[in-house]
Amino acid sequence: KQAAEVETARRRIAEIDAQMVQGRAEIAAAEGQLDQAKGSLQQAVDELETKQELNRRGPVIVARREVERLENVVKTRQGGVDAAQSQRESVERRVTIVLPAQKASAEAALAEAQVALDKTTVRAGVSGRVEQFALQVGDIELAFYGRLFEFTLRGKSKDSVFIDLGDQFLALQKGRKQPGDD
Repeated sequence: KQAAEVETARRRIAEIDAQMVQGRAEIAAAEGQLDQAKGSLQQAVDELETKQELNRRGPVIVARREVERLENVVKTRQGGVDAAQSQRESVERRVTIVLPAQKASAEAALAEAQVALDKTTVRAGVSGRVEQFALQVGDIELAFYGRLFEFTLRGKSKDSVFIDLGDQFLALQKGRKQPGDD
């Protein structure tokens, strides 16, 4: 379970890295759309200014209705510029703020999963194979067993001992008899 959590956290970090690359490409595309919208706006503004000048010289040359239509085109294209600008800013925020925060969280989850995985590993101070492990209250010699296993003494009383071994624990009680494994 812990190994799967470590791998899941690693993959989440890789996904976020990929999203950051994609986000930078989206920024470039948004900048292109913004430039296009600005060019389209400038073209409409130039045409409007030309028609307005011609209208001032002689109302017969350009109808007032045509000037009004061009004024509406300019407003519409300004809206396109504003929308493209907002889209670019939104993508930039995602790449510079949201994704780095998600990556930091994923890296923290990876570190936490790695710690949990590390706790499942038993490190022995000597080589060999444990065939049978039976303890009773009073048998716990922390110095000796601490060299064989990584564990934490959770609690101890006159008649019992609780030992943490990673995500497992041992509860030993005085006077309790348990038959051996067959």
